[in-house]
Amino acid sequence: MSKYSKDSEKERSQKLALFRHGIISQILYEREESQNQYFKKMAEKEHFIPGVGLKKFSVSTFKSWLSSYRESGYDGIKPRIRVDKGSSRKIDGDFEEIIFKLLQEMPITTYTLLYRQLIEKGYIRPGDFTIQTLIKFIKDNNISLIKRDIIPRKKFETEHVNNLWICDFMHSIRLSDGKMKKYTYLCAIIDDHTRVITGSNWSFDQNLSVLEQTFKEAILSYGKPQKFYCDNGRVFTSDAVHLPCAKLGIALIHSKPYDPPGRGKIERFFRTVQSAFIPTVKERNLSISELNTAFQEWIRTQYHRNIHQGIAEPPMDRLLKDIKSVKIERIAKETLDLTFYRTIKRKVKLDCTVSVDGKLYEAPAKYIGLQVELRYPSSSPQEIYIFEQDKPIHRLKTLNLHQNANQPFVSLSYSNLFHKE
Repeated sequence: MSKYSKDSEKERSQKLALFRHGIISQILYEREESQNQYFKKMAEKEHFIPGVGLKKFSVSTFKSWLSSYRESGYDGIKPRIRVDKGSSRKIDGDFEEIIFKLLQEMPITTYTLLYRQLIEKGYIRPGDFTIQTLIKFIKDNNISLIKRDIIPRKKFETEHVNNLWICDFMHSIRLSDGKMKKYTYLCAIIDDHTRVITGSNWSFDQNLSVLEQTFKEAILSYGKPQKFYCDNGRVFTSDAVHLPCAKLGIALIHSKPYDPPGRGKIERFFRTVQSAFIPTVKERNLSISELNTAFQEWIRTQYHRNIHQGIAEPPMDRLLKDIKSVKIERIAKETLDLTFYRTIKRKVKLDCTVSVDGKLYEAPAKYIGLQVELRYPSSSPQEIYIFEQDKPIHRLKTLNLHQNANQPFVSLSYSNLFHKE
C-alpha cells in the first residue's frame, strides 16, 4: 500500500471514529436505562457515514462503541479495517444538521433557494453535488422545508460542577484594533450547575483559535467537564474541536435545530454582560487587552460574588460548596497542548524544506521525499513539530538562507594535493 493510501485510510479512520463519538457523546454519562432508550431511537434512523453513505446500525453495535470507548478511549472506537472501500460519497458530514440550521435562520421554501444558501454560506462548493442529489437526500431523510412547531421543554440543572459546560459567542461593542474600529466578540463557557464562568475571552474574531484558547484555559482552571454543549456553528462542529474532546473523554453535544432555549443559561449570562458590564467600559476607549482585564475583574468581584437569581446564591459560593463532594479531574498543560495541536501533511522537498502558510521550514535530511505529519498549537502556529506515532519527534526551524550560505563545507584543494605529491 502506498504512503498516500495509508494517509487516506488514517483520515477515514479518524472521521469514522469521530462519527461514533458523536453518537455516543449524547449518553456518555447517562444511566443504562436512558442509554437503551436512546440507542433504540438511533437504531430506527439511517445515519450518514463519512465515505459510506446512509446506513442503519443495531442497538448492540451502538453499545459496543460505548463499551470500547469507555475501555480504550478514542483509540478504541477507531475502525481496524477499511469499511468504505469502493463506496461513493456524494454528501459529507452531518448534513441534516446543516440543513436544519439554515431552515432555522431564514425562511426557505424551495430546493433551489436552499441549494444556493448552502453555497453562499460556504457549506458546499459549486459542483460538489447537484441539486438533484440534495433533493434526494432531503426526501430520503424526511426533511420538511416548512418550519416546525416549537417543542415544549422542561427546566433542567445538572447535579454537580463540571457535569455540563455550555459555550457560545456574543457579538458586542466596537473597539480600535490599532488601525480601525471593529466589532468585538466574547467567547464564554458557563458551568451549568454553579453558573460559574469557567472560561472567557474577548477578541475581534469568533474563530477556532479563540474557542480553543478559551476551552483550554477553562480546563486548566476548573478541571475537565463531562459534557461540552454548544450550537451547530461551523467553529463548534470542526474536527479540531471534536477530536480533542474524543481524546479527553469529553462528550461533545450540539444543540438541536430549532432549540435555542437549550443554551438558555449562557444566553442569560450574555444579557447580564450587556446590561451590567458593557455600560462600565463603553466610553473608556479600551484596547482589546484592557477589555479582557476589566472583564476578568468584573467576573471575579461582581458576577461570581453576587447572588444569581437562577440559583439564589453567588456562583462562586455554590462552586466552593459543591467542590467538596466531587472529584475534579485535572489535565497537565503539556498534555492539553498536545491534544489540541492542529495536524497537517507536507512532503519534504529535496532541499530539506517544507512549506506552511507560505513560509519555509527546515526538516532533517532523512525525511527528503517523504510525506510527514506536522502538528502545531493554534496559539503558536510557528511551533511546528514532526510527529510519528502520536509523539513529537523533531521541531522545525524557520529556513535561514543567509545562515545556510555561511555553513562550513569540505572541498578538494588541488594546490594542497599538488604540494603533497
